[in-house]
Amino acid sequence: MFEYKPKNLNSSHALDRAIASLGQQLRLPLHSIKDMDRLAREGIAPDALNILIDAGFSKSELSWIVQPRTLSHRQKRQERLTLEESGRWMRAAKLHALAVHVLGSEDKANVWMHKPRKAFDGLSAAEAMKTEPGGQLVEEHLLQLDSGFYA
Repeated sequence: MFEYKPKNLNSSHALDRAIASLGQQLRLPLHSIKDMDRLAREGIAPDALNILIDAGFSKSELSWIVQPRTLSHRQKRQERLTLEESGRWMRAAKLHALAVHVLGSEDKANVWMHKPRKAFDGLSAAEAMKTEPGGQLVEEHLLQLDSGFYA
């Protein structure tokens, strides 16, 4: 009789690891989606966009999160991003961190995020995640990859 024996019984879920990694980058205690929600409601500092730029996204790719002119005003006035902008930043950062954890490296994650995929109707993950439903598709796809669903 076949017995299923998972390799890493003690390892946490890929999403939990991604959230913890994001928390380390921000130097904030992030351990769950609830923590991410709290942070988004408080407002993300505008300079947090640099985390995504350092991860391989261009400034123009991130204009869906906050328009460049608005970002400039927020930085000059030392204002936090709005709830909506913070939520969009959180979605992009979470999905990128998840891709890094699932695929094993920043380089592989960047290639994966920018390559058009049939699963996203020919869009790249970076394009698909601009909408909440698209972001959910990207997350589901990555979690399926992590569980070994896709070869």
